[in-house]
Amino acid sequence: MVSFCVCNKGFKHSEQDPKKCDDIDECQSWDTCSNQICINEKGGFQCECPETHQLSVDGKVCKAKGDPMMQFYVKEDKIMRIIDTPTFYRDAETVQNVKSL
Repeated sequence: MVSFCVCNKGFKHSEQDPKKCDDIDECQSWDTCSNQICINEKGGFQCECPETHQLSVDGKVCKAKGDPMMQFYVKEDKIMRIIDTPTFYRDAETVQNVKSL
């Protein structure tokens, strides 16, 4: 009879002893905490932000506190503005009546 061991979420089979489970260090993966501090915990992880930022609803992305950031770029003969909205989508719009930046 063959038996299988199953590890809980956040753990993997030990390389030294397949009957044991080792913690997975999720912080070793570049996309675990997109742009902030990753703290590995037994069976999971936690993302933290610097004081000037706040953690988004998904718990993985830090957003600056305060007014949304605006970015400008040139597209053909137009100046475009990107606004980071609270829902984390980017809206591009044409800036009106601008002669230069």
